[in-house]
Amino acid sequence: MKKINYLTSCLLVFIAGYYIHEASKLINVDRKDVGPGFYPHLIAGIMILLAVLLLIQTIRSPAASRNEASSFQPGKLKPYAAMLSLILYIFLMNRLGFISTSIVFMLLLTCLFFGKDFRHHLLSSVCIAIGVSVGIWVLFHNLLKVPLPGGILF
Repeated sequence: MKKINYLTSCLLVFIAGYYIHEASKLINVDRKDVGPGFYPHLIAGIMILLAVLLLIQTIRSPAASRNEASSFQPGKLKPYAAMLSLILYIFLMNRLGFISTSIVFMLLLTCLFFGKDFRHHLLSSVCIAIGVSVGIWVLFHNLLKVPLPGGILF
């Protein structure tokens, strides 16, 4: 676990450094105001702070025993499955369309996190997935006039 925390801390600092580098390129027209680079600098500072806190916590924590590190727990895979489904969602959205991809994505996450109890919540999950997807599309398309990806299906 310590190796993962060290790697995560280094990765966060690297990403924050990239944010700072890119945010420094933003031009502030009015020097009196906050400017467009303020928020990225703020986020990068928070990321660096969290990376340092993770590093300190990792250094202070005792080493994990072999039994804890080698024991397999299926619940620990859920965040990785959620990240993989998010990557697939982003990749497939332009090909299949926003509404259909969002419905499938929400149902997949609901199934993933409810687990065996998903069957009990199937009807409400389907209704919520359809309602939220169509509602977001209507909000963006009609009210904000921002087009969302339309694909083969919707």
